[in-house]
Amino acid sequence: MEFSDFVSYVKEYGKRETDLLIVMPAFASYENVQRHLELLEKQTYREFNVLLVLGVPFEDERLQKELEKKKFHFGVIIAKENERRGCSGGFFTGQKYALEKGYGYVIMADDDCMPVDAELVENLYKNREKGYVTSRTKFVADGYRKTAHVSGASQYTLYSVGIFKKYGLYYLPLFHGADDGEYMERIKDASFQIENYSEHPYIAGMRLFSLFDRSWLFMLQSLVIMKSVKTTVYNIVQLGLLLTIALFFLPKYGQRLFFVMNRMLLTYTYGKKAYEGIKSGYAESLADEKNVLEGETRIIDEADPKYVDSGGAQKAGGLFGAAIWAVGKKVFVRNSYSFIKVFFMAITASRLHVKVSEGRCLLVADRKNPLSHAARLVAFPFFLVVYVPLLAVFFIVLKAFKQPKTLGYGLD
Repeated sequence: MEFSDFVSYVKEYGKRETDLLIVMPAFASYENVQRHLELLEKQTYREFNVLLVLGVPFEDERLQKELEKKKFHFGVIIAKENERRGCSGGFFTGQKYALEKGYGYVIMADDDCMPVDAELVENLYKNREKGYVTSRTKFVADGYRKTAHVSGASQYTLYSVGIFKKYGLYYLPLFHGADDGEYMERIKDASFQIENYSEHPYIAGMRLFSLFDRSWLFMLQSLVIMKSVKTTVYNIVQLGLLLTIALFFLPKYGQRLFFVMNRMLLTYTYGKKAYEGIKSGYAESLADEKNVLEGETRIIDEADPKYVDSGGAQKAGGLFGAAIWAVGKKVFVRNSYSFIKVFFMAITASRLHVKVSEGRCLLVADRKNPLSHAARLVAFPFFLVVYVPLLAVFFIVLKAFKQPKTLGYGLD
């Protein structure tokens, strides 16, 4: 596999002679790329090239016109993918380019992970001899900056190409989701930590409902690819709980979701096939917000994003508190920072909608028959305590035989 096998064309704008490459896949948001490049222009160190690996839906002609007019103090290289390969494909392609072109160091960056700290690139590069350098990432939710975390694999982390040669490249078949976590888990070297930071959108709560089918893909991919037993058990318990709630209390799309996801899990399906196959049909339950708010409806509009930094006990209390509060009520969730909290309210609310876009909302629960709902409430815990352990045992045994071997991937 060579770099040229993955792209339809390459164009260069002010390319520099340098040993530092920033790899940035971009798929849909021209505005993200534009802002990202402007922030890179403000960096105190700019002796690098940026490789933009453009996904198939990206407006590349618009970007080319912009780059012809705008002159940056660093080089920009655009490479258009010849087919859709998702996030993992974008980083894999960038790593291939770096190896073939003889770069010594690579910074991996999501297009929406913004280098707001002007000294970020300088201090990553200053410590390049360490081989593997992580920074800080502040996740941003409605203006609130979550406690800074160690940067993920593609959140302004610097690698020597020796790391690529030792551990391999991004696992291309994953397509989209869990690729960062798998790559960080694969690299066993201890990173050198700097305190400079980037900012990244915090995807939780309502964002997960607006990307409903995609949200389940992330959970599936994590189960399939992550090797940690602790992570696997946690993820399968969480997924099993949410799928059981979907089966018992969501509209018909919840039942379809339950069977689709179980088929994916038990056939060990992931990557592009899963991306294209997880289709719950939730769109049939979308409605106009103005129609939902007719009559007596309780509105939840969480305004304090600090919830995302609260501890496990506080979050658990919030789940059960919300479920109790919603008993027998018609509820409209305008904003929430917890995807799981909304699912818990679906168990008890008489009707529940969540806002997914301007003027549009999704029906999550509609209790039309009290007797049927009472029967579901009784059956739910019995089904849950049987289903989740059986799923866990079957999947963990299957995983022992089917989990992909990723060490050294892509170096042939």
